[in-house]
Amino acid sequence: MTRITLSLAVVFLLTGCAASDMAENAVITPKTITVAQMATDGPHFYWYTFRPNLPIKLSERVFTSTQGQYQANYRWRSGRLFELYQQGQQHIDGSLVPFQLQLRFDSHGLAVFQRYQQGKNIIPLTNAKIDKLRQQAKVLAATVEQLSDHQQTWVQGHW
Repeated sequence: MTRITLSLAVVFLLTGCAASDMAENAVITPKTITVAQMATDGPHFYWYTFRPNLPIKLSERVFTSTQGQYQANYRWRSGRLFELYQQGQQHIDGSLVPFQLQLRFDSHGLAVFQRYQQGKNIIPLTNAKIDKLRQQAKVLAATVEQLSDHQQTWVQGHW
């Protein structure tokens, strides 16, 4: 009898936690915007999903003549950057080299996983570089919201 009571108590507690999380997320529905920017180095395209002052995910596609081209995905949990992933080609010593960069962070913002590959080489990232990438993600989210406020949106389609 005690086991059944304990099992039921655990189920009710877990249900209550899940319900409160769903209720918090259901209050304000996420908004998704598409934004484009023509920078001096080439076009930048963004897909951004967020709640007010709370980024959820951001995807970007960048075509530059000086740095190469890449696509990136950023994901946040509870307003903290959780994952950053970039893939593309970058100019290194006058040639285009494929690269992949992946970072994951814990709930305290510490990088718990990193992988940076240029061509066939795996290169470790310094703490300064990781902090710079985290800061760039934060600035990028704010920039995309500003572009949306200035109606720099675009409609995705095909011929």
